[in-house]
Amino acid sequence: MNTAANAPVFVVGYMHSGTTLLHNILAAHPAVFAAADETRYFAYLPFLSGLYPDLSDEGVVDNLALLLADLIQRGQPARLRSLPRCWRPEIAALSAADLAAIRAAAQPRTYGAVFRAVFDHLATRAGKTRWLEKTPQHIFLIDEILRSVPNARFVEIVRDPRDILASKKKRKQSIRAATQFDPAEQRVRTLERVYDPFWDALEWRLAVRAGQDARRAHPDRLHTLRYEDLVALPEPTARAVCAFLGLDFAAEMLDVRWWNTAEGDRSDRKGIVADALGRWAQTLTPAEVALAQRVTGGPFRRAGYSPAPTPSRAWLGIPWLLVRAGAGLIERLIRRWQLGGPRFLLNTLVNYGKALRKLVR
Repeated sequence: MNTAANAPVFVVGYMHSGTTLLHNILAAHPAVFAAADETRYFAYLPFLSGLYPDLSDEGVVDNLALLLADLIQRGQPARLRSLPRCWRPEIAALSAADLAAIRAAAQPRTYGAVFRAVFDHLATRAGKTRWLEKTPQHIFLIDEILRSVPNARFVEIVRDPRDILASKKKRKQSIRAATQFDPAEQRVRTLERVYDPFWDALEWRLAVRAGQDARRAHPDRLHTLRYEDLVALPEPTARAVCAFLGLDFAAEMLDVRWWNTAEGDRSDRKGIVADALGRWAQTLTPAEVALAQRVTGGPFRRAGYSPAPTPSRAWLGIPWLLVRAGAGLIERLIRRWQLGGPRFLLNTLVNYGKALRKLVR
């Protein structure tokens, strides 16, 4: 499965941009084998390479392949943070023959090659010709992924950063108000679902910049679409994605279950809806809007978004938001430590460094 016609597909973009919707649309294609959830594999690689440190050991490779197969088929990437060294699932998703085939295909023996070999094997076993992975953070790692999966294709989705802030703000509020989780799970969800208008707007800018750099470097490998176009004109937008990927458009791709990151699974609804467009106008404060528009700057306008006028009093609230952002950065790092310990915090810092380098180039 290494020809250009069977190129693997990665869905990327800043979080809350509609990556899950786009993943569900592509996953509904009859030729596509899709991961159950984002794997975060390349984003977590500095951390995972410490858990599976010696790929010259066939037992380590087998354990990593079993982890990947379990992760691809069951999802739940957050559990990676608490795994012991060389962990393997109790119920193996791969036979001894499967593992031997994956070891043979993973050449040269690198972490990316094992990832590619496991995905190729699972897709072939499922009778599919293409495989699909969605991890928003992989927008920063396109060059690294291409070194391991050289025929990969990427589909980037971009969304109005103000609506992204509104989605993240609403999600954080819904988690605070939730009562169905036990205290331990509530604590983890609260730690994961952070919201800060300064840092979130800056990360959006960095993600869009990463996409621009990747398009210049690999114009035939990255297709970019806007969330607003996908929900307003789903069929022509999906057809354009299929044309880029070399897939025939299938009508069932648009008959997807409805999902909103801020509200979760709503299986009672199907199809593509535009309910969340412009939600920022009712959700964000004037100071949050003004700060987001200033931080996202040129990339915001070049992506086709228009700044809204903000009252002069809005600027009075920005210094307080910036003070909170300073404290929020420390809080984010502490939360990463609490979620996965020092190794996971180091993984986070490595990824922050890769993203921030885009600002100084």
